[in-house]
Amino acid sequence: MARFIYQIWYALLHPIQDRKLLRMFITRDLQARYKNSWAGLLWLVINPIIMLSIYTLVFQHILGVKWGGQTSSGVSFALNLYLGLVVFNIFSESLQAAPAVLRAHSNLIKKVRFPIRILPSIPVGLALCDAALGLVIWLVIYVFALGLPPLTALYLPLVLLPLVLFVLGLCWIIASLSAYMRDITQVVRFVVTGLLFLSPIFFPLDSMPMDLQAILSFNPLAIEIEMLRGIMIGGTAPAWGSYLGFLGWSLLVYCAGFFWFDLTSDGFVDVL
Repeated sequence: MARFIYQIWYALLHPIQDRKLLRMFITRDLQARYKNSWAGLLWLVINPIIMLSIYTLVFQHILGVKWGGQTSSGVSFALNLYLGLVVFNIFSESLQAAPAVLRAHSNLIKKVRFPIRILPSIPVGLALCDAALGLVIWLVIYVFALGLPPLTALYLPLVLLPLVLFVLGLCWIIASLSAYMRDITQVVRFVVTGLLFLSPIFFPLDSMPMDLQAILSFNPLAIEIEMLRGIMIGGTAPAWGSYLGFLGWSLLVYCAGFFWFDLTSDGFVDVL
């Protein structure tokens, strides 16, 4: 029992212990991503603005989606839509990069002393960097259009914590499985695409029929998106019962992913 508790504690502390190495890989990949492009790191700002404009045009002005059954301004609709995309992009960018991360660093896996457990954390770190900049852009738009956001926005780190733990756990599992099964990449793409339309990104959850709301409420992304919109726009604190349930589930996925990756890592040298 004591050994089990120690392993869980070690799993939770590992990102802190390896933070310098993880930061180095994330910085290197960010620089490499835009190294030879004319706009460089400006694409981190240009991309979300372009995608937000396209989604707002299509879903509000062409398809006529309303927020909460009421006519909303373009800015209000865009702000709600943007928060949903921030959550989804953390999830999708991390999971879609996870299957290739071990093969991309196969030379490091053969080094005895290298902590390969940090490799699936790299795409999560990159996605969080994109999300951080996206939230800064969101804040600038909000301040210019509506003034200061509600004080409940201070709950932001607390609200994002379960999502990060959940995604990290999944990335460990996916990266490990992809070392042995190449088809995992296709499965992940299918799941991510499905969740794009099964999550309340382009519509509020309460606009759906009650029976569908009950089903969608089991979607972790739906829980995260609704909490984020509540603190950033609605001025409401998280529903602590739902939050603690999501946090507990995320911790379970996180620890399961960590232990699964550790259990299967001995065979990576033979298959990569």
